[in-house]
Amino acid sequence: MKIKKFAEGTQVSVRDTKSHIEHELQKYGITEVLVGFAQGKAMVTFAFKQEEPKFERTIRLWFLAPEQGYTESDSAHDRELRRLWRCLFLTLKAKLESYHSGIESFDEAFLPHIVTPSGTVGDQIIPKMQNLIAGEDVPLIPYQETP
Repeated sequence: MKIKKFAEGTQVSVRDTKSHIEHELQKYGITEVLVGFAQGKAMVTFAFKQEEPKFERTIRLWFLAPEQGYTESDSAHDRELRRLWRCLFLTLKAKLESYHSGIESFDEAFLPHIVTPSGTVGDQIIPKMQNLIAGEDVPLIPYQETP
């Protein structure tokens, strides 16, 4: 049985979905938002600030924009872009609601997407997961001495 992909056949434009993403973030008091494309990736980057307990995080969620097998005028390409933007919106909305409802802490919901000077936490940890699962002692984030 083939499972239908979320938002398959959506008519919601990419522009409207980007607007929905920005509105959703504003609903949670997030105003520093960048939504767009860079280096073949569609991405949402935002700064999250909390007063109690006080912390600030920069978050980046993204997906590779589909290119392979499409021509510029191909409507299948446009349909897939619309679908993927809707999926990103759903992911973001679910993570924010999970945090807001107390199901997860902010860091639990967004940990792999937290931006560090070396990339995202996920960029640094996910490649080492198999070693961690095997019980190896692997440093998760490179240690850098400060002068």
